[in-house]
Amino acid sequence: MAGIGFRLQKLLAEDSYSGSVKAYSLSALISAGPFLLTILAVSLIRLWSMESLTADQQATFQALVTRCFALSLLSVGPSYLVVTRFAADEYYRAHVTSFTAVFFSTVSLHALVFGPLLLIHFSSFALSASLRLSAVLLCLVTGGTWLALIFLSAAKDYARMGLSFLVGGAGSFAFGLALGGRLGLPGYFGGFMLGQALVFAMLSYALVREFGYREPRDMHWLSYFKRQPLLAATGFLYNLGIWADKFLFWRSGQGEAVEAGLRHCPMYDIPIFFAYLTSIPALTFFLVHMETDFFFKYRAYYQGIQNQEGLSALERRRRDIVKSLEASLARLLLVQGLVSAACMLAVPFITSAMRMDPVQMSLLRIGMFAAFLQTGLLIMVNILLYFDLQGEAAVSALVFCALNIVLTRASLSGNSIDPGYGYLLACLGGLAVAFYFLNERLARLHFLTFMRQPLPHAVVIADLDEDEELDPLP
Repeated sequence: MAGIGFRLQKLLAEDSYSGSVKAYSLSALISAGPFLLTILAVSLIRLWSMESLTADQQATFQALVTRCFALSLLSVGPSYLVVTRFAADEYYRAHVTSFTAVFFSTVSLHALVFGPLLLIHFSSFALSASLRLSAVLLCLVTGGTWLALIFLSAAKDYARMGLSFLVGGAGSFAFGLALGGRLGLPGYFGGFMLGQALVFAMLSYALVREFGYREPRDMHWLSYFKRQPLLAATGFLYNLGIWADKFLFWRSGQGEAVEAGLRHCPMYDIPIFFAYLTSIPALTFFLVHMETDFFFKYRAYYQGIQNQEGLSALERRRRDIVKSLEASLARLLLVQGLVSAACMLAVPFITSAMRMDPVQMSLLRIGMFAAFLQTGLLIMVNILLYFDLQGEAAVSALVFCALNIVLTRASLSGNSIDPGYGYLLACLGGLAVAFYFLNERLARLHFLTFMRQPLPHAVVIADLDEDEELDPLP
């Protein structure tokens, strides 16, 4: 995130309304732009295809797109944080010329490993050959997009990044209409996939344009799986936790099967996905404040260690970190709390406009609160990783994932837990664990920082005469 942070700092340093607007707009583009544009493209295709596709075919389109995005996140999850750590180390060493080579090797290996598995998975459904191929390609290009964003976070051409998603979203809609009118469901879905492939292609070009492609494909990043296994676990468990309740609802009696054999649960999926939209202000606010004020305090602490400052000076810098986090989290709670409260009050109008039933109205309110808590969990995990507290981040993700599985299963079996509360309580449990770890570890920051450093080799100091020799140590 260093490159994005520097850009945000520059915009906020303008000390004007225009600078603040630019900073928050950039933050919103980075944190939620892909999400919003994809949802918009899918919604427009569904509206346009109402006359040419049956209700079951539209449900198949929606279920297939959702499944592809879920599988892309799960497949990339184990490598995402590992590659991010490798890219951060390379950025610190000022070796950004390796980014493009590492990116293409990562994408190639991802396609080689998961491509056949995805083909086997989609072959288990009654889909046409073109739909199966499009589904596999959509998973792979979407996974490649997630990986590209790791390296492009250090780039400076943010306008090109935003343009990539805008053009790709428009391309998904245009290609979908062009092919869907002739080929029906395979055309709409294949057109949507081509638009997402366009996003991937434009981001890849931006990466080559920014960093060049002067080195051979680099597989050195694979050694980070052995060196940083907890990062792989954190990425996978967190992504699995996000989707665990959806998978369980799809397979439950409340789920519905479409003609291809795919399962989804519109009663649960639609309100929860709309609830995710309410977390965008929190993500935007977090990116601006964590990458500016907090980053300055964080960097000052470790620079103080490198400059061999005394304990009192380091303690003052540690307290600055704590105060910065407390102030940022308090403002975040206020901003997102107001947004979530306003959205909850507007739920009757939203459900009426979207023609949701009363059960979905209740789920939408629960989902808004749960999305608020999940955003808090995401922020806590990010802060834990700032201080390289990988074990604590992994445990927080594990608690979130395990609780979501257990409590959602309990709600589906009718054991006194209403639908949606399993996901909400899982977010609350994961957030509580992550907050405990962060609060406790920050109180012992000096101890943890110094005790985790490698010890130097033993040095033997001896007073010898000119004709004496020191015997080697056994």
